[in-house]
Amino acid sequence: MLKKAFLFGLIFLVIMGIIALFTTWDIFIAAAGIVAIGSIIGTGIFYGVLLSGDGVRGSYNTETKRDRDKRTGYGNMIIVFGLPSLVFTAVYVFVL
Repeated sequence: MLKKAFLFGLIFLVIMGIIALFTTWDIFIAAAGIVAIGSIIGTGIFYGVLLSGDGVRGSYNTETKRDRDKRTGYGNMIIVFGLPSLVFTAVYVFVL
């Protein structure tokens, strides 16, 4: 599943690149940045990083191992989907 998520992330960048050829590159850069930041925030939500200590303990005590694995699996897929956009955005910001 992670390979598919990464492939979909690459396909998203290619489609946005094709759209940017006909319009402007600002759309491509903005879309890649939004996907990169959104994937980081989405992963944080699924991993429970944004919860307080009480919230983490409450979630841990009320969910099963299967539910926890499912939730973290979704977080993994989101970050892997956003990885190509994250790399492109980092190269654009820090190198170019």
